[in-house]
Amino acid sequence: MNKKNILLYILLAFLVVVNGFFLYNYLVHPKGKDIRRGSNGPNGFIAKELHFSDKQMMKFEEINNRHHEEMQSLSGNTMQFRDELFNLVFNENATESDIDSVMNSIAELDMKREKLKFYYLRDIRNICNQEQKKQLKEILKDVFKRGGKGARPPKERHGPPIPRP
Repeated sequence: MNKKNILLYILLAFLVVVNGFFLYNYLVHPKGKDIRRGSNGPNGFIAKELHFSDKQMMKFEEINNRHHEEMQSLSGNTMQFRDELFNLVFNENATESDIDSVMNSIAELDMKREKLKFYYLRDIRNICNQEQKKQLKEILKDVFKRGGKGARPPKERHGPPIPRP
């Protein structure tokens, strides 16, 4: 074998490995991590705990994607109003009315955000069977007890019980 052929074989092997890697990521994990497996965070936790069927999982991912897009659009608006509020701190001519206007805009966005969360959870509940609805209720009860800091399965709890407000 001459040196040109060896170089071609090495290049060919490299391309096969790289193609294999990309095909694996594209076919096995088309949108990153599968929510049911290995994804951390509340969505992965809910999907894993409720043991969604494939049909439920498809609906869950649709709900998740829609919710994420809606929340992203609100986040951008919130940052804009918070920037305005910050600028008012340094504006000597800012009136109480200016401040109240920006604060009301932030409050309206917070209200929209909470409403989106409500309908998001309602949509998840609607794809659940009766047993899953009971489980979801327990998960959410735990989350709300913790002040929205996330739920852990009972076997993973550490420390004293969390006092109720």
